Amino acid sequence: MVRPVCNPPRSARQVGVSLIETMVGILIGLIVIAVIYNILSVADGYRRATVGASDAQITGLLTQFMAGRDAGNGGAGIMMSTSTWNGTAAVPSDLANCLKNEAGAPLTSATPDVITTLDYAVRPIPVIIFENYHGGPSDSFVSLSAGAAHVIWPVDIMAPFPVAAGDPITVQSPNGFTVPLPTAAAPYWGIAMANDLSGRCKALKLTNAVPDPTVPATGKVTLTQDPTAATGVSYAAGDPPRLLNLGPQGLATRIQYRIGVPADPIAERDVLLTTDLLTTNAFVPVPVAHNVVLMKAQYGVDTNGDGIIDCWTPADASTCGDFSPGEVVKFTLAQLNRILAVRIGVVVRSDEPDLRILTDPFNTELQAEARALKSGTRPPVVLFNCSANTSAACQNRVVVPAGLGAAPNYSPCVPAVICDYWRYRTYESIIPLRNAIYAATIP
Repeated sequence: MVRPVCNPPRSARQVGVSLIETMVGILIGLIVIAVIYNILSVADGYRRATVGASDAQITGLLTQFMAGRDAGNGGAGIMMSTSTWNGTAAVPSDLANCLKNEAGAPLTSATPDVITTLDYAVRPIPVIIFENYHGGPSDSFVSLSAGAAHVIWPVDIMAPFPVAAGDPITVQSPNGFTVPLPTAAAPYWGIAMANDLSGRCKALKLTNAVPDPTVPATGKVTLTQDPTAATGVSYAAGDPPRLLNLGPQGLATRIQYRIGVPADPIAERDVLLTTDLLTTNAFVPVPVAHNVVLMKAQYGVDTNGDGIIDCWTPADASTCGDFSPGEVVKFTLAQLNRILAVRIGVVVRSDEPDLRILTDPFNTELQAEARALKSGTRPPVVLFNCSANTSAACQNRVVVPAGLGAAPNYSPCVPAVICDYWRYRTYESIIPLRNAIYAATIP
């Protein structure tokens, strides 16, 4: 007996796609993903290039503003405290004559580290430049200024003259030291100057000020020295020493600008740092801007006394005379007044490398644009250039050293500064040392 063949119910039949159909779908999906990823990669590359260039521009502008502001403040409160010393008669002591420390040793040298000592903070130097800070390609400079609110000229120290740590100092000054009152936590800074033609001076830290209670008022104020530091300056009888009030800490400043060097922590490299060198606390570098790879500074000098800059020189003896730090700290007032301005140039870098040349090798327009990102085809980066574009005509122009990076995503190309695949911007400014213009010795 033959049984009839029954078709299986519809619910029991196989449904869906075959393995071949699945593989075809996966292939199509992968192709779509690859196309979308490529589009996103190119778009993100353009975005990062645009943002990187914008960040570099903002960094450069911020760097120029900060450095120019403090350099321009150089000399405030100290250049007006100078007068011409004829060297033959006792004249009121002033900062221009501070050529020795309290022990009578000449100020014969200065380094980026020595300038942090108070002995080198007494001269009326608006800005002092240190070339190739700690052996690196960048320069450093220190701006010196005072912040006294009232009296900005030296006042007489009344007898008895202090010679030991902690001795009180009485000065003839009705309102120069008492608003606000100095404290141990927020001291005033001052400079004691011997008035015996010896040229000896000493930076002081003042922690209190008490006006003379006598009625009628005498205008005398008794100052308390920091007990850990003596004046160390002895004075000739009948020749009153003088004291210049630099103002409260934070307003009386010695601000150092520098770029982090390889000896610094990694977080401080390629970072513009400032350090207040006139403080009771430890020297703490404060970051101002990241991706600053080079800073160069030069003096603008008037060599013939006509009030016009006719020579630009780095802090060395190569061009306008010897302007190395060891010589600048010994300059007379007339020599200091020859420095009319400083010019500062910085090179800033984008946050990230532009790797589109590697990710889109068949884009001819991009490859042409990328010629400016690689050694051999990149145009030279120059600071302090001029229309002649030559070192002979452009005095002390700086050609920034360029070289290959260790890898496309690795920025330092030491000892070079300009690396492959990174975008750079340069900024320059000339800062007149305008506080010297109002000094009494300048007509």
